[in-house]
Amino acid sequence: MWSGSRWRRVFSWGFLLLGWAWLHGFWRQEVGNLTGEARWVWVTAELERPYPTRGVFVATFAVAEPGPGALLKVAADREYVAWVNNVPAACGWSRPGFRLDVYGISHLLRPGENRVRIEVRSPTPVGGLLASVDLPGQKTNAVVTGRDFLLETREGPVPPPVVWGSPPRYPWSFPRAFSRPRTLDQLLVEEPVAFGPPTPMGPKTYLYRLETPVFGYVVVHPEESGWVWYAAGANGEDLAALKERLQPFLGAPEVLLDPEPRWVSQVLVVAKGKPRAVEVWPVAEPFRARAPGVVPGKHAPLPRTRWSYRNPPE
Repeated sequence: MWSGSRWRRVFSWGFLLLGWAWLHGFWRQEVGNLTGEARWVWVTAELERPYPTRGVFVATFAVAEPGPGALLKVAADREYVAWVNNVPAACGWSRPGFRLDVYGISHLLRPGENRVRIEVRSPTPVGGLLASVDLPGQKTNAVVTGRDFLLETREGPVPPPVVWGSPPRYPWSFPRAFSRPRTLDQLLVEEPVAFGPPTPMGPKTYLYRLETPVFGYVVVHPEESGWVWYAAGANGEDLAALKERLQPFLGAPEVLLDPEPRWVSQVLVVAKGKPRAVEVWPVAEPFRARAPGVVPGKHAPLPRTRWSYRNPPE
């Protein structure tokens, strides 16, 4: 016969399990309301050998009449840049913490065919994208990953090779919704600040400098497809410190936009060919705290987790 204390322990554990199940169901419903049938997708399931990975996911959809209520919701591991109808609209990064960035994109839609293009970059083969689009007319989660987004390849768009599944999915769990008051095109009201000709610092290594630091997004225009390594810094950092923070980028000869705005006065680039241009897209003072790519902490913005490559190219 069980004693009273044993029954109390059984009831306590049962109560905790019921509470966990209710909380799990609650958050699943909340995330479902935010992202609907969206599922995490990615470009590869071969995760053993570490190497930088990149994927570009594209969705095309029709809008009869643009109006209020259109939203773009994105969570990505590790970083992303999104365009709506070829206009830079959003960017962000994950780790520490996973967020579902929410942007109003009604002003970017047009009657007829529309296109959302999301580039996701990861320092390893492990990565993923969870995204959905609300359309005008209360069409919630009308366009979602796992159903509507295709992966760009040299042969043309194809279904994503890997569908990890719906949230919660390790290691992303339930991404926390985070509203962004401005899209990139609304935020970038000043002209880009272009760096002058670079100083060669060695084979395939170029150092760009500005006389006055600028707060904004670093943008590199590669000369050709292939690898690009880059590091941005402010005044006072020496070449060794910049080399230590070199980050890899694998892609086509198109714009490389760093999703974390920062103070910049110098940029180190290692690439097969000298970039066509290096710029800073300035962020206006009133929008810094909640600009795309800024993650507020208790006392200051959270620093982005640096990709840990110990052997950057010489």
